[in-house]
Amino acid sequence: MAALAPPIESHDDDLRILAQEGCIQCNKCTMSCPVHRADVTFSPRKVILQAYLGDADRLSERDLWACLTCGECQAVCATQVPFPAFIRARREALRPVMERTAPCKHGSYKDILAKIMAKPNLNQDRRAWIGDGLKVADTGDVIYFTGCMPYLDGVFTYCDSARIGKAAIKIMNAAGIVPVVSNLERCCGHDALWNGDRATFETLARRNAEWIRASGAKRLVTTCAECYSMLKYEYPKVVGEWPVEVLHMTELIEELVAAGRLSFTKPVDLTVTYQDPCRLGRHSKEYDAPRAVLKAIPGLKFVEMDRIRENSMCCGVGAYSNCDAQTKFLQQERLEEAASKAENLVTACPHCRIHFSCYLDGRPVDPLPDLKIVDVTDLAARALG
Repeated sequence: MAALAPPIESHDDDLRILAQEGCIQCNKCTMSCPVHRADVTFSPRKVILQAYLGDADRLSERDLWACLTCGECQAVCATQVPFPAFIRARREALRPVMERTAPCKHGSYKDILAKIMAKPNLNQDRRAWIGDGLKVADTGDVIYFTGCMPYLDGVFTYCDSARIGKAAIKIMNAAGIVPVVSNLERCCGHDALWNGDRATFETLARRNAEWIRASGAKRLVTTCAECYSMLKYEYPKVVGEWPVEVLHMTELIEELVAAGRLSFTKPVDLTVTYQDPCRLGRHSKEYDAPRAVLKAIPGLKFVEMDRIRENSMCCGVGAYSNCDAQTKFLQQERLEEAASKAENLVTACPHCRIHFSCYLDGRPVDPLPDLKIVDVTDLAARALG
């Protein structure tokens, strides 16, 4: 089964691939789509057929925003139709005439945050959450790109997202790395791009590229799967030559352990299973590093779910643009699968963690066993001696 090949192209002007007879007659995309399982009226095949017939500009807002852009459809597509990129491009093209933008359940919080960060002369303190005992720098070879993490706890108070950042710095310090955490950093622009606001995304990309280039750093590490996919694959399309190597935190941890620069000496007696984030997994093809980290932690019992890697099920929300009744059924289904394997669901995406935790914090469709949602970086930090 083919995985989604990065980078995902966002162009929609070439519909020849959509018009292939094998594509229109296949229907694997619809049968694999998690949204279709919860709402049979949504069909990627229907959307593709509509585009083939020349009605791409008349997509309903329901179809436009129901898509999670998770990539499950492309993972099973024999002709690799770039459906997530097509949806992204349609959102961009139709944005000026839509009655509404992404139907965010949090008052367009992420959209507002991105627009604020796109402004010039931004004044912010990105280190206020770090606390004592952790070392960060103004200059150095390694940047820790925090993403929106410092701002999430003001809204999602049940998650303590800053804990992930502290864990990342603790791990890097243990390996002799004092990472750069810069007040010049802005939102990566992931949600803006995937919700069709290319102007805001490109502004953010250029402002981030300016300070990253000026820093002289050779590597950039992030704990966010969405920041990772943006900085590694989307930024070079906007800013040109990219001077830094972009790593997800799990890739850095795997490397440090293999090189003997980091060791886990404290057993963590938990049974865990792992959620492949869409942006890290299907979109970026990084499946192995998070699993290598989990397997390196002493005392940890790691059990795979039935649907993993390119077949993994989305957390149910894409770019904060689709959280509705269908989302709740999808989250119930995935959490039931996780709870049948372990007491802890580990993910490598702060937003997966927020979306699953939000569901558990609310009123689940059906009762669920006690299940904790844990970030892989936080878990790794617990294993340090």
